[in-house]
Amino acid sequence: MMIKVPLEKFLNAKEKYENFIKLRGREPAYVSVLGRVAWTPNFKASVRNHEKFKELKDREPKCVNVACDDGPLKVAVYGGNFVGPNCLKQTVSFLDSMVRTKYVVITRITKPALKGKDVLILPGGDSGRLYIHNAPIDSVAIDEFMRGGGGVVATCAGAYACSYEVVGRYKGWGFAPSIRAYPSCYEGKVTIEPLSEWSDTLMAEGPLEMQHHGGPAFEKGVAKYTKGPNELKGRYAIAFDYYGKGRIVLIGPYPEFTRECRELFLPSIVRWAGKRII
Repeated sequence: MMIKVPLEKFLNAKEKYENFIKLRGREPAYVSVLGRVAWTPNFKASVRNHEKFKELKDREPKCVNVACDDGPLKVAVYGGNFVGPNCLKQTVSFLDSMVRTKYVVITRITKPALKGKDVLILPGGDSGRLYIHNAPIDSVAIDEFMRGGGGVVATCAGAYACSYEVVGRYKGWGFAPSIRAYPSCYEGKVTIEPLSEWSDTLMAEGPLEMQHHGGPAFEKGVAKYTKGPNELKGRYAIAFDYYGKGRIVLIGPYPEFTRECRELFLPSIVRWAGKRII
């Protein structure tokens, strides 16, 4: 929801945002504007727009447009067949700490289960192929959910399944129609780094270390593998795409296992998928 914020109120919010950074040494998850929540990536976009207006017009605007949240993010987490128990546990754990988020764990993906939800999360599991041929998952329900504007966040096995294809192996569901996944068997630590143009959206600057357990690499995306085996280096660890009116995020490694990623990085990914971040 875009709201017009009087200049004085906007500058007060900006001052509080800057003071938070000075005090804590990091950005806040959100900024309070006129009693509403503006997620930090959206607020920073408004700050940039404010600066551009001053440069072009050589004066201050009367108001500044700020994208604010219009209610809790409603999330469904698949926790049925072939999902890794620890993957599910860590996913639920980081959702517990996300403000303005309501989630439910489902063991079957059906149209009724997705009704009224903003985002579906597909955690890591046994394999993408098993996800695709998993009876409790109705891929038609996911298709309709995304065509109607729903978002998907898919990690490891979920990412393989949602890609257009797993190169040299099998076709995916195609919910990320422009993303091909390259298979990897690597188990261990990797380092990824967001592209500069996506660092604000992801609320991450510089490298992030995380676990990798056989997840994919992508030929394009928003964050690259920078340390790891040769089969991953130079390819992308996280990819954003669109399907129908919906958004999808494919994730190769396991950021939910890393405390640093659970605080701002992962919540920003889920909010982007749910269109809370513009």
